[in-house]
Amino acid sequence: MSHEHHHHHHHGNENTETENYAAATDVVYADDSSGYGNVPVAVETTEVVTTTATLDDGSIAETHKRTHKREEVVGGLGALAAGAFAVYEGHEAKADPEHARRHKLEEEIAGGLGVGSAGLGIYGHHEKKGDERIIKEENPEKKHGWF
Repeated sequence: MSHEHHHHHHHGNENTETENYAAATDVVYADDSSGYGNVPVAVETTEVVTTTATLDDGSIAETHKRTHKREEVVGGLGALAAGAFAVYEGHEAKADPEHARRHKLEEEIAGGLGVGSAGLGIYGHHEKKGDERIIKEENPEKKHGWF
């Protein structure tokens, strides 16, 4: 049995970090047939983007800031979609008493997913603020004012 060894050769900067993240690309809507129109039921993530940043010039904090901003936005969209679906299922539980237990269960699950998504959004917002503080500390000469 042969053993394979993988050698990683770094030329130039040794301090690099690679991140993969999914970018939200589409919101799926469904007609809720209650007169409220279309409601968002899912956020599809279809594209994976790879970013590489160097640690020497402080751009890793910029990369983290962008990543956390994306988490903030995707968390908010997920919370919105899950909340809308929970409202939809609550309506369906009343409109379809024969399957009310199933609709109530789906409403509870969607509510829990909404809370989790909101938590991701809050986490992303908090981390983004920390990254902004780091960037400001690394670049004290950059003043963001009118004069």
